[in-house]
Amino acid sequence: MVKDYTSHPVGIKAVIDGAKVFGKGRIVTVFKPYRFTMIHYLHNEYRDAFQDADVSIITEMYTAGEVPIPGVDTPWLIERIRETGAEVIFVPKMEDITKTLNDICKPDDTIVFFGGDDLFRLADEYIDGRLHPTVS
Repeated sequence: MVKDYTSHPVGIKAVIDGAKVFGKGRIVTVFKPYRFTMIHYLHNEYRDAFQDADVSIITEMYTAGEVPIPGVDTPWLIERIRETGAEVIFVPKMEDITKTLNDICKPDDTIVFFGGDDLFRLADEYIDGRLHPTVS
């Protein structure tokens, strides 16, 4: 598992490229988009950044208090990324990401989390649950 604070597409692409070199299995990314303006102006770069991931999970955008830009939202960004043929799963609620990861991840997969504090807490909880599963 990798946690990276970057939300810029150049950094995202670099981390995915590095994970492909060092990982054994698939690259699964989890991304929380950041700011309407950033997504709007860099949507082509985001489209290209995720194309080499095997599967990308994308959740709702963190707006940082910005005024929405008409037509720019998470589903719009996902459609741009899918134009490359990339597999993208939209998981609007953060609390549903763990279930999605459990459903799709395989033992040798590398999971890369791109985002901030709340996504990193989720990443820590996910890996803790994998290392110390509860018996029901």
